[in-house]
Amino acid sequence: MFKVFLISVFSLFVISCAVRPVNIEMTPSQRENLNVIKIYNLVVQDEVRFLLSLSPDATGVRIVGQDMGDSFNYWASQSEKKLMDKFYEVTEKIDVRKILGNGIYIESTGHYSIIGKQESAQTIKLSSKKLEDKIDALVEGEALLYIENQYYFVNDAKTLQTTTSAKLYFGGVPKKSVEKKPFDMDETEDNVIQKRKPGYYNTFVYQSDQVGPGKGDSLSLWGRHDGALFVSTLEESASLVSLMLNYDLNPKLNKNCLESAKAYHFGPYDKSIVKGEIVLNDTDWVALRGSKDGAIYLFPTTALLSAGLDGKSVSHCNSSKGGQ
Repeated sequence: MFKVFLISVFSLFVISCAVRPVNIEMTPSQRENLNVIKIYNLVVQDEVRFLLSLSPDATGVRIVGQDMGDSFNYWASQSEKKLMDKFYEVTEKIDVRKILGNGIYIESTGHYSIIGKQESAQTIKLSSKKLEDKIDALVEGEALLYIENQYYFVNDAKTLQTTTSAKLYFGGVPKKSVEKKPFDMDETEDNVIQKRKPGYYNTFVYQSDQVGPGKGDSLSLWGRHDGALFVSTLEESASLVSLMLNYDLNPKLNKNCLESAKAYHFGPYDKSIVKGEIVLNDTDWVALRGSKDGAIYLFPTTALLSAGLDGKSVSHCNSSKGGQ
């Protein structure tokens, strides 16, 4: 019987072109032993003033930290700066960490129960060393679920995208030798360190429906009525990601009766096509498990490419409960 400690992280995200890691699936025995979940719903992030940076030569709209604020002239004109400032003014009081920290949760199901659910997100500082210490302190029968949430605008600010990565560390698992990254190396130290690897890892990508014609006009719509659309979209992303996270952690994960499809996915500077199996099919939303990385992508049905269904109608064998 595993107790699972949950740490939920809201992090500032600066867009990069890194390749998404491939998911790690739990073993059948690990799934069967996932019976008790003890939740610590912690949002690990210092207070950060957000700015929007619109690049005139790219489709990405980046949310950046105050330490990068002086560089906005490189990316945006003065008129765009005013739009960024306006968006910040109307969203300044929105607690994004609380929305994502509270919204992404593990449900109590017939497969496992929840202990110590907290109603509100907390803000703490947690260094990599402290996180390692928490993982090292796990004993056999315990597990720690580490969740990191990121959000940003893409597609000329028409689309709000969130990315949630989840790592599950099990107690009683020995450390493995890991080669240090170049920036962590010290000439006087061994370049190999001992770390615990997660027994489960996956990424959940939510892509909103498109809002407005793009850039400043879209930002204005996101910020209208004190950012009401911005807030409701973040809440929707948290709800859908929770649905799929619970689905992915289900010990009776159903991989049968799945059909393939493909959809447009907007990256920081361009768009690509994601192919995968349909694991959720609702009226307004479709979730695909990416065929390349195993990540779960949540798209509005309008983003689906009809050709991706190979002439078939979408099967309704996968209900809103995620294919169970």
